[in-house]
Amino acid sequence: MNEEYKDCPNCGQQIKYGSIKCRYCLSFIGQENDAYAQPHSKTEQKVDSFSKEPVPPEPDQLYQEPINNLDSDEKSFFSALFDVNMTEMVTPRIIRVFFILGLLFIGLGMVAAIISSVIAIGTTGMGMVLIALITAPIGAFIAIILLRVYLELIILLFNIYDQLKDIKASLK
Repeated sequence: MNEEYKDCPNCGQQIKYGSIKCRYCLSFIGQENDAYAQPHSKTEQKVDSFSKEPVPPEPDQLYQEPINNLDSDEKSFFSALFDVNMTEMVTPRIIRVFFILGLLFIGLGMVAAIISSVIAIGTTGMGMVLIALITAPIGAFIAIILLRVYLELIILLFNIYDQLKDIKASLK
């Protein structure tokens, strides 16, 4: 075995000693056990063995807390609402209201479907009432799921926008 190489602890392939990531299995090399994988001091930076450029440190945690756009303190709601330059986003602040209104409309629709089937019992028969009693809650449940997913996608887009704005600001 060449002195410049070592075995990857995950896949066993030969990798360079300074490597922080295996090029075969794409796993990061032992954070706790490998003395060559981490710098010896906090000020020392890792260097990519191929490009000889500093490698940014690995995040401490895999899950990043989402940025909460709902409690933005930059501008008040009304000043952001009438901001003609569109520098402040209003939608993340009122998304909870949209969800509550959506839940109310879905609930009213379900109740209206059940009541209309009960009213029409003379012309449609008891079977249609039973079908309405079963399908109306199922439809309402599916509508709530779709509403929630749609609103979460909107929030996700705003979080991406905020993070890109932060990245742009940090690059300047």
